[in-house]
Amino acid sequence: MCIEGSHQANYLHHGKVGPSEEHYRTCRV
Repeated sequence: MCIEGSHQANYLHHGKVGPSEEHYRTCRV
């Protein structure tokens, strides 16, 4: 499950500014 707040937090944690395929994959799990 993915939370809107955790969405952007994940990007900053990974040092990425845009949506990543890996992030979406982990989010859709």
